[in-house]
Amino acid sequence: MNAKQVKSSKVVGKKGKTGPDPENIVRYSIYGISGVVAVCLLLAVVFLIIPNTVATAGDYKISRDEYIFFHTQVLNNYYMNYNTNRLSMDEFLKQDLGGGITVQSAAIASATQQVHDYAVYYDLARKNGVSLTQEEINNMITSLRNMMEEPANQYGVSINTISKANYGLPFRKVVKIYEKVFLGDKYANQTVQNKEFTEEEYQSYYEENKDLFDRVTARHILLKINEGDSEVKIQGLQKKAEDILQSIKDGEADFEAMVEEYSEDTASVPDGGKFTFRKNQMVEEFEKFCFENEPGTIDIVRTEYGFHIIEVMEHLFGYEANKDIVKSQMPAIKFNEEIKALKEGEYAINFRSSFGSLFE
Repeated sequence: MNAKQVKSSKVVGKKGKTGPDPENIVRYSIYGISGVVAVCLLLAVVFLIIPNTVATAGDYKISRDEYIFFHTQVLNNYYMNYNTNRLSMDEFLKQDLGGGITVQSAAIASATQQVHDYAVYYDLARKNGVSLTQEEINNMITSLRNMMEEPANQYGVSINTISKANYGLPFRKVVKIYEKVFLGDKYANQTVQNKEFTEEEYQSYYEENKDLFDRVTARHILLKINEGDSEVKIQGLQKKAEDILQSIKDGEADFEAMVEEYSEDTASVPDGGKFTFRKNQMVEEFEKFCFENEPGTIDIVRTEYGFHIIEVMEHLFGYEANKDIVKSQMPAIKFNEEIKALKEGEYAINFRSSFGSLFE
């Protein structure tokens, strides 16, 4: 069964991790390099005609290079994922991603959010006296260089070519920006790890945000309804689901054995059809049944995916059942809330008036 995508404004995960993963900084095939070079050429023309400072966040000045760093990565990802028809660059940027949102507008929005986070994290790190050790800097540079050398050798190009393809900038400039990224990471990690709350504060936060923590464990057997299935076929699937349910209720069949034999949710079959989830992670009908019925309840629920034979196994409700999760996640959640408030207040981003017109 497919879970709904959960929307989140989190900047940092429960361990305080933020920023790009150095294990994933170089990721383009030979087709990708040729494609993103076209992206870089386009951006080079655009950004050459604007001043070095493109925006401010608080008193931090966001440079042209910093914006290029994030914008190029975002646009590359869109190019690799959405330009399946090999459109021209102009056509590609105008491509509708749905809801009237074009590739160009989506890329600008995403890059703006990323460079905004980067600026706030770095400036707070600087103002709070956080610094990187020389060993940390050397390890970061070595990691970047090693990962760029592999595709550079493979394609017979320089590290700078790989760097420009991925970031729109030569290697030396990418290193300088990554130093700030890693410094921001360090500040975020330290801040989250140093946050302390009383037991009463943890419990109060849980009571105010139960939907973030309360969970249900359930197992299911999915009989899929496919697009184009006739009403006769759907009725047949329903009858099949009813027969399976009855055989389980009568003790003639074991639930796990029925999962193995009949379930079309391949992701959950290895676990006997079982999984644990919170609110807003599953389709509405599935969630409603599991949260509103007592453990031990078993019945058929129809969703957009098909017929589910569901057994509610456990309700993990209440502070005691969730306190370990609350305590592990609350520091990062509170940190994210503080960052969000700063981004909307004293660190609000302001672009130069001439900047936006370049993308119209």
